Amino acid sequence: MRFKPSLVFIFMAAVLALSAQAADLRPVTHEDIWTTARVGTPVISPDGRTAVVSVTRPSYEEDGDRSDLWLLTVDGSQPPRQLTATSAGESDVAWRPDGGAISFSAKRGDDEEKQVYVLDMSGPGEAIRITSLSTGASKPAWSPDGSRIAFESRVYPGALDDEANAAEKKAREERKYNVSAYETFPIRYWDHWLDDRQTHLFVQAAEAGAEARNLLAGTELVAGTGFSGAATRSGNTLSATWAPGGESLVFNATTNRDQAAHTRVRFQLYSVPVEGGEPVAIVGGADWSCTGPQFDDKGEHLYCGYSPENDLVYNLDEIAQFRWRAGEPLENIVDPVAG
Repeated sequence: MRFKPSLVFIFMAAVLALSAQAADLRPVTHEDIWTTARVGTPVISPDGRTAVVSVTRPSYEEDGDRSDLWLLTVDGSQPPRQLTATSAGESDVAWRPDGGAISFSAKRGDDEEKQVYVLDMSGPGEAIRITSLSTGASKPAWSPDGSRIAFESRVYPGALDDEANAAEKKAREERKYNVSAYETFPIRYWDHWLDDRQTHLFVQAAEAGAEARNLLAGTELVAGTGFSGAATRSGNTLSATWAPGGESLVFNATTNRDQAAHTRVRFQLYSVPVEGGEPVAIVGGADWSCTGPQFDDKGEHLYCGYSPENDLVYNLDEIAQFRWRAGEPLENIVDPVAG
């Protein structure tokens, strides 16, 4: 068989190029892999043009890891720009609906717990801390008009305000013993022990010094021992999202986590008014769970992660869609329209 001259030339050029590269090759070391910068999940801006990502630079040194936020254009038309430069990392980034600011949770300066910070995206400047709860704040979510922020905080049982939480926290820190007593199940999640704190949902004005209001304190929903958010690697989350109009919040929760040893834990979606009131179950059933609620851009449909609850070891999780009809009784506000 005869080769065309052009094919022979291409083959020889490729061989020479590989030979040149081979001269610079070396074995990959543990340091090469360990210290490679790691990029987090991008959070796209409301206009879809830019995104914020966390970039982590691991280190062999103790407390030497660095994690900062970077801004990049989705189409790559401009070089990435670093937004933060602190020793502690940031998480839970969320864009204000108008794209003029971002919020995130971080532990900076004298913070004993993570707090919510807001960074103006219109120009250079420092992020401003807007929460100051003794139990910390995470998972910020902007209201549709950008005037308020909802967030989570893990509070102590029976503590109805931050003063009570601070007192209980101080009392536990001053104990001369370190013993955990459990009266309910579960007591452990994978690699860490659980405590009796609950994840609650707060709302406040999106400005420093504003008063944060606990929407779940004193409600019947959290009174039971089985209340919890959906499990994460480090705890649990309510995955709260603002309903269209900004008058209520939708979140996922369970009331039978304490029965996990002998039955399936079911999650439902609840709606709670931002002005306060008892949360109402709006989505969920005896044989399926719904988690991670999200609304579409028009506010016409509500989506969630749909998980069958049955005796099978594995099930195929899907996305469920519900029609959102504002103005109707909360218990009838949604109807499933697609699986």
